[in-house]
Amino acid sequence: MIGFPFVCDGVFFIVINSQYYEDPQFVPELAKQQEQWLDEQLEIASSKKFKHSLLFQHIPWFLDHPEEEKVFYNFPQPLREKMLKKFYEAGISKVFCGHYHKKCWRVVQRHGSSCNICNWTSTRKR
Repeated sequence: MIGFPFVCDGVFFIVINSQYYEDPQFVPELAKQQEQWLDEQLEIASSKKFKHSLLFQHIPWFLDHPEEEKVFYNFPQPLREKMLKKFYEAGISKVFCGHYHKKCWRVVQRHGSSCNICNWTSTRKR
């Protein structure tokens, strides 16, 4: 699966498989398909027909700030910068991620717009 979009109550949701960005070695065609598909979805998001456009994925682009170094929990540069630029230009207002099992919320402002990055995964103790 390369991802899926849906609209609910005027909000545009885009769900991607971020694993294709982490390691496309064994699925290069799927990664390429998702990249093309995502560009199409971001074009729809940029139409400004929606109250909000949101992105959901597993691996976060960064934890603390977009310029941080690559660690297990994020993506490397320059991929990170390339993708964040696409999200800003499309008007994506929030990116929800998992993978990092701690709560953190960052607001990144670039080029006169902002994007909220939320890494929120429950590690509930039993």
